[in-house]
Amino acid sequence: WGRLELALECDTGEAVYEPTEAGFAEGRFDLTRLTRLESPDCPWVRPKLTDLYDIAVTELPVEWDSGLLEIGTPPPGHVPAEGKRIAVHGVANDGTVVGTGIGYGNFAPYYLPVSLPPGASRWENVVDSSTGGGVPRVISGGIFVSAAGDAILINEITGTTDDHLEVEPVFVRDGEATPMPDQLWPGYSPARGVSEDLSFVVGGGMTPAEPDGLVEASWKWDAEQGQVALRASEEVPGARAICVSNDGSVVIGEQENWSPGEPVRLGARWVGAGLPHVLVDDAAGRVLAEPSACGGDAGIVFGGLSVLDVGPGEGWPIISSAPGFWTKDGGSGYLGVLAPAQDDPDGWPLAIADVSSDGTLAVGWYQSPEMGENPPSGWTSASGGLIWTQDTGHVLVSDLLAELEHPLDWPSMHVAAISPNGKYVLLTTGELRDGPVGLPSRVHSALLRLAPK
Repeated sequence: WGRLELALECDTGEAVYEPTEAGFAEGRFDLTRLTRLESPDCPWVRPKLTDLYDIAVTELPVEWDSGLLEIGTPPPGHVPAEGKRIAVHGVANDGTVVGTGIGYGNFAPYYLPVSLPPGASRWENVVDSSTGGGVPRVISGGIFVSAAGDAILINEITGTTDDHLEVEPVFVRDGEATPMPDQLWPGYSPARGVSEDLSFVVGGGMTPAEPDGLVEASWKWDAEQGQVALRASEEVPGARAICVSNDGSVVIGEQENWSPGEPVRLGARWVGAGLPHVLVDDAAGRVLAEPSACGGDAGIVFGGLSVLDVGPGEGWPIISSAPGFWTKDGGSGYLGVLAPAQDDPDGWPLAIADVSSDGTLAVGWYQSPEMGENPPSGWTSASGGLIWTQDTGHVLVSDLLAELEHPLDWPSMHVAAISPNGKYVLLTTGELRDGPVGLPSRVHSALLRLAPK
């Protein structure tokens, strides 16, 4: 018939039409908006996080009444423990926080699993504090909590050998600890990722290798099949599994890549029983490196987007990297530059540590030049907490806390975790020491509660 063009502004517009059929006239008329959306506003401006959420800040207790802060005979010069000893690792949908209480035995730290139920003012031991003979139930690495807050998974240290610690995953429900059954490689088999209800777990194990050594391989566990070894391929000969989808069908891992020069961990993906493949955006010519966080269906993976110099057949050499994400449809996107300086077009270093189940909120840390070059007195380095959403872009937690009039006087900060429903954000200093490594560390943590408006 012809052409119709609409020129739209926020509240007004114009329609222009020009027919090509005989017998019709050209013309124009004004448009008036009859309804409008409450949000986003018009004209659109990038919202603040406080425009989207009501946010409350709760500082978490620092004391731990375990009775097991010190084991053995401290050497001369030992500084007694004075609380502030909880390193936080995860948060459930109801606000249950899990972490590790840091004790000291013969001047060396050890870690015991602890939890803080919603509204509680005191940390609780996850399991009985000892396995017999006064020996604490010590764990290695992080601690996982189910989305419902009713189950926990720990990696318990069961012994040592000349080559490595002996570690096995242990489920904890209602205070009862149950070692993971049906393990392929008992002895060293730590869990590294879980589904939200802990029904699927992925991790690594040490398997025999010729002539007399051990090599690490990855596995997936569920109650029906037990541990199943994940396959290797020419493209991904030995990736380390780090997360699994809630239905167990997709596993994300990291494959070390040595070309060119410095090693880079490339993202890898298993689907079902298939062979693993590197996470590539073919259309844009880039690959996801340094994978660090996955959505609940493993359909979005955060890390660093690296531009490919040549293809996989030549060793995956890369020429640049910037924070971004890869999606299950093979696409990818950048997170944007944070506070770029004139002499640093790539912006400040940042990394994503965790993401909500739907992939809309990501959390982690950043480091400004001042934090790296002039850290607080006594510290070798410092960082700041970071929240990222597609609507807001980068949100510096220090700026958010100032807006909420609840600043935290901490020498360093990062976001350790976010609950799967995106309702709770877990802030922490991590373990901070202002002296030799053997001295007790000091840890501060807080919880942000985000209620959508």
